[in-house]
This record gives sequence, C-alpha cells and structure tokens, in this order.
Amino acid sequence: MLKKEELDLIRERLGREVNKIELAIFDVAWSEHCSYKSSKRYLKHFKETKTERILSSMGENAGVVKINDELALSFKIESHNHPSHIDPYNGAATGVGGIVRDILAMGTRPICLMDSLRFGDPENAHIKRIFDGVVQGISSYGNSIGVPTICGETIFDETYNDNTQVNVVCLGIGKIKNLKSAIAGKPGNIVLLAGASTGRDGIQGASFASETLKKDEDRRSSVQIGDPFMEKLLIESTMEVVEFDGLCGMQDLGAGGLATTLSEMAAKSGVGIEVELDKVPLREEDMKAWEIIVSESQERMIFIVSKESVEEFINVFKKYGLFYAEIGRVIQEKVLRIKYQGKIETELPVDFVVSGFREPKLELKKTDNTKYLSKTINIKKDKHIDRNTIFKMLTHYNTSAKDWVFRQYDHMVGINTVIKPAEHDAALLRIKGTDLGIAVSVYGNGRMCEIDPKNGAINTVCQLAESISSLGATPLAITDGLNFASPEDPEVYYSFKEVVLGIKEASIKLQIPVISGNVSFYNASETRRIYPTPIIGMVGLLENLYEKPHVGFAIDNSKILLLGKKMNDFGASEFLNILYGITGGKVAICDMEYEIRLLELVRRLIKDKIAYMALPPKRGGLLMALIKSAIRGNKGFHTSIKEDEVFWLGEWPQRVIVATTKEEEVLNLAKDYSIDTLFIGTVGGNDIQIGNTVISIEEAKENYIKTLYELMDA
Repeated sequence: MLKKEELDLIRERLGREVNKIELAIFDVAWSEHCSYKSSKRYLKHFKETKTERILSSMGENAGVVKINDELALSFKIESHNHPSHIDPYNGAATGVGGIVRDILAMGTRPICLMDSLRFGDPENAHIKRIFDGVVQGISSYGNSIGVPTICGETIFDETYNDNTQVNVVCLGIGKIKNLKSAIAGKPGNIVLLAGASTGRDGIQGASFASETLKKDEDRRSSVQIGDPFMEKLLIESTMEVVEFDGLCGMQDLGAGGLATTLSEMAAKSGVGIEVELDKVPLREEDMKAWEIIVSESQERMIFIVSKESVEEFINVFKKYGLFYAEIGRVIQEKVLRIKYQGKIETELPVDFVVSGFREPKLELKKTDNTKYLSKTINIKKDKHIDRNTIFKMLTHYNTSAKDWVFRQYDHMVGINTVIKPAEHDAALLRIKGTDLGIAVSVYGNGRMCEIDPKNGAINTVCQLAESISSLGATPLAITDGLNFASPEDPEVYYSFKEVVLGIKEASIKLQIPVISGNVSFYNASETRRIYPTPIIGMVGLLENLYEKPHVGFAIDNSKILLLGKKMNDFGASEFLNILYGITGGKVAICDMEYEIRLLELVRRLIKDKIAYMALPPKRGGLLMALIKSAIRGNKGFHTSIKEDEVFWLGEWPQRVIVATTKEEEVLNLAKDYSIDTLFIGTVGGNDIQIGNTVISIEEAKENYIKTLYELMDA
C-alpha cells in the first residue's frame, strides 16, 4: 500500500487528487517488489565487477554473457515467496513461468531451470502440504513447457514456517545478433500484446509481495494462475519473431502488469506510450480500467514493433493460436496515456511512474551475534564419529538425498543434460552443435548469514565457485536472489547491506560479475522473521565437454586427497543443528587470494586429467562429500584418519576433495599453487570404512535416499 507521504508526493506532482486507476498504478509501481526503493542504493555496488564477456547486466530482464562470437547465455533468478506460501502449486508454477519469460524477453531460448527451496518444519502437516504443492507446481509447469529442472536444493528450518521461500533460476541460449532489450524505441512504433487473455488473477500481486504476511489473511486472489501450454506457444512464437528486423524491444508482463511494463519501456527510450485498454483481450466480464492495467495474468508479453512490420508479427501469433492485439503506439510526449471506452483515464509522466518515489530513510543497526559464539564452547573437539552419527547425517532432511524432488522433474527433456540432478553439486549442459559445456549451480546458507551476514555471503559465493570449478568449468557470472524480512527493521536492513557487500567483495576478488538478481523483502510474519537468505546462482563455461570429470569414485586403489585449508571455525554447520540442536559458532573467514589459487588448481587438475573427480564439502562437511562420492560412483573407500567430528562434519569453504591415480602429480601441482593437501584414504571395495566404523555402500545409499520418500509416502 502507498504510504501517506508517497500519496502526498503524487498529489503534489500531478497538482490534483489521484483517481482510482492512478492509485492502482502507483501502488504497484512504487511497491518494494517493483521499485527496489529500499535496496537499489546497495545494489549499485554490483556494477563494480566487469568482464569482457558481459553483454547485458543489471536493469534488464536478465543478465547476458558472451559464450563465443555467435552465442550468448542469459541468466536470472526470481522469487515467488508469498504466492507459494499462500497457494503452493500456482505460486510455484507461475514463478517458473515468470522467470522463463524474463529469459525469453532477452531474445534467448530458455534451456534449463534450477530451484532453491526453503520450507518450515517438515513434520508439520501444513508445511508438508506446501512442500508437495510447490514441487508439483514447478514440476508440472517446467515439464509441460519442455524446460528441464536440472539442479537445485531443498532446505527445511522452522525459521521458514510462516514464509516459504521459492527461488527459481532460468538459463537461456541465443544468438548475439538476436539479443533484445526492454525498450520502446522511437515514436510511431506499435505496441503489440500477445499470449494469454487478461483476467483478474494476480491483481495487486506486486503489492502483496511487498507486505508482511498476516495470519489467516486470504490473499489467494493476488496469486496468478498459470497455463504452461500457452507459455510453450509463446516461447515458440517469440523465438520465431526475434529473427524479424521490425522487432525493437519486448518485455514480459510481470509484476505490475501493463502499468509497469509500458512505463519502464517508454522511460528507457525517453518517449511515451499511448495504450487503449478496450483492445486488450479479456477473459472476464466487466473488468474495470484499473484492473486491466495492473492485472498480472500470466503468459503475456509486450512486443514493440515498427509500423510496417505489424502484419508479419500478427501472422506468427495467429499461427500459434495466441491472443494478440495492437493495443497502442509509442508517442513523443514522455507520458503513459491510458484510454478506455472513448476517454482518457489518465496521463502520467513515465519517469515519475518508474522512479519518482523518494528512497526511504531506513536505519541500520548492527546485529548482536555474540549469542551465537558461546553456543559451541561446550562442543567436544575430541569426539569421533560413529555409525549412529553417520546415519543421523545420512537421514536428516537437510543432508539427505533430494531424489524425491528431482524424480518429479523431467531433467532430460531437450537431451542437453550431461550431468544430472543429484549426481554432483553442479549440473552440466551441452550446447548443441559445439564442444562447449555449461556448468550451473545454485546454493544458499541462511543459517550462516544469520550468524555473520557478510562472511556468510562471501562463503556462499566461494563454495559455489568451488562446485563449478570441480567440473572443470570457469565461473562466468552470478545471479543473486536476496530474501530478507522487513527492511524497516534496522537489524534486517543492516544484514541486507552486509550480505550485498559480501557478495560484491567475493565477486570482485574472483572476477565473477553479478549480472542479474532479485530482492524479496517482507519475508516475515507477526511472530517470526526468516534468516537473511541470499540464494546465489552461478554459471560456468567448460571449453571442452569431453574433459568433464567423473561424478563419483570410479577407480579401485585411486587416492583421495583433500585440497585446501583446515579451519577451526565451523559456525552454522548442519551437524550442530542435527546432533546438538543449535545454531551457533563462528563463521570461517575466506582468504580470497588462497581461494583464487585453489579454483585454478582444481580446474587444472580436471583439464589435464590428473584428477578424475572433484567435489567441495558443503552441507554435512567432508563426511557427506565422501559418502556421496562413494554412492554416486558405487565404489567404497577406507580411511584411517583419526580426527574429531568437527573435522569430518564442519562446514567451511576453501576445500575440495579429489580422487586420482596420479597422487604425486597432484601433490606437486598443489605445492606449485601453495595449496595445502591431506591424504584422506583409498578408493575400493563395497564398503565405507572410517577408522573402525564400517557400513556398506548399499546401506549408506538406502538411508541416504529414504528420508523424503518416507515423509511423502506417510
């Protein structure tokens, strides 16, 4: 809802009282979700990291990087948190549809999805229903449009009981010559609307996403309803018209609908747009002008085309059976002029609609995180792991396999997926017609950022870079989904600032630019707020797909080495939560120069086939990384290292395990790169043996996979 001071500002600028349609427009355009009014002052930091591959960055529908002289890769994350908590199936499904259209609007074909999901206590029947609905929504929509979900993560924590977090990443490939921008171009251009018809679903969706959820409030009318089959037709028709010379610009009708889309496109070109709402194809009777202009009905896009080429576009839309209409034109005056039933409803300066708000003066208060430091003092540093500990880690919701989720997704549609979900921390795609591979991964650690926002964010970026590099790929770009509670809470706003500065620092040091992203505030209820939860998506380029490594232990008598640092700081590790029920400890601080050398070493080992497998320890620490490698390769291992549970289960970055038959070469190269090494053990047999503790691979696999199946079958 508009604040009083904002309403006063609008009245002052217009010089009169505000009518119904204008209230609706400014309500969505100046919402947090559309305007980024509380976050933009810090998001500007991301522009400081630049590389020669960037073709499009912040401010567009998606970021784009150059793959080679002909091809470009687009990349974006988007959240659909409030809608997915209120209406899990439709909220998640339309979240997929929206991010797919962001990629499409760049002139690129969507080729894969990744999801990062956060739910409350899975033992709670209501949370379980939300979990099931979200997964089915993503599955149904993605499978239907033929865009595979190939990678992701699913985390459960009571901090998300009242605010489910659904972040989806989409990646697209296209010709550099066909890249498009969300611009209106010159006066005389025609505004075409194509896709689905317009209804009342999703009205005030942007405003809804910019408010704290209230208990028992029914806001399902603010959730859009998706039609994946219409989306598929829109994808194919759009990929056909991007070849047309008459296409000036295009944009998805997302948050704020026609109101924000038309204003933004006009403002970018320094022009205006006149729109006739009578021409908009409707699917509901008696829709008011204000409802039409702010409706967020899905599967719709705006195409700005030259006057001479209109018929060419309409013929394509007809062929695919889309609703379409010539609803307006680009004009010289820098206004959004809205006509309905023969009269002008309003005429608003587009610059004022897009950015006329005043950035709020929000307080910053450093979070007192000393409470977390004392919680691990009594953890016994000499406690060794045993069978009971191993099975607790294998079967916990956060460290167990997510096969139940991935089995809902058709990850092979398009037959580009080379390394599949759950085979590695990153997935690998082929680019047809080339030897190139694209490595992608998504990761977040809210508990770590709760304890230490800045270093938690740095660690998240580093751990993702380690995952991408472990496939032999060079990280190219980042997209970030920043999920927080209310920015009006000084501690939350401070955490937000620190997270942004942490991502920026890691991005600059590692030269991995942030090229797109999303901010989702007000993820709180009347009783609790979520952890600061930055979700990072990363993409990397593998120059030769045939240099890809194995995904697990594969060769008997090969050696397992740990590259990287042994740290004593293990704050936010899952084992503290699983074994001791606490969130605590100090978060490890990355040595960024060391990180650069480690990433280069890992890529060198894979490229030169010195190591045949690599994997960074993440959730569940070194223990889970080793066990997952054994399960994935169906090869056991044995180690006689006598270390405590912090060594085996602690989570910190700057470590990668490698498997090799060329141990001396690994050691020599590690020495050249000044990277620490530790011999862990030897691959072989059908058992996992850690000291005197022995379990079979089959036993480990059965326990690792069963948790979510048992939950959802119950």
